[in-house]
Amino acid sequence: MKKYNVRKSRSIGKEAAVEYFNSGRWGTLSDENIFRMQLYTKELIVPFGRFRKAAETVLGREVCDHEFANLDAIKAEYKKKKGKPTFSEIAGELPVGLKVVMIISQMED
Repeated sequence: MKKYNVRKSRSIGKEAAVEYFNSGRWGTLSDENIFRMQLYTKELIVPFGRFRKAAETVLGREVCDHEFANLDAIKAEYKKKKGKPTFSEIAGELPVGLKVVMIISQMED
């Protein structure tokens, strides 16, 4: 996994994270605010599906599940320290030995 020079995430503690998650206060925040807040917090403070939606909106692309295991790469992309990853780069982050089956189809207009 490539290393990036990005700001580290900080911990707010389990109790604070659970309280914020359960409060629902994050529900009125913009995608940008949710993405940035969760990206730099170690604990999950919003539902993962909401974080993923915010990430995809802010980054302007689909984000594969396994990409969230390398938040430094997502942070670097967000801070424009690196461009959007290619398919080869995304697939290259998959664990060794994991078989991937791809079905590619073209949709007609």
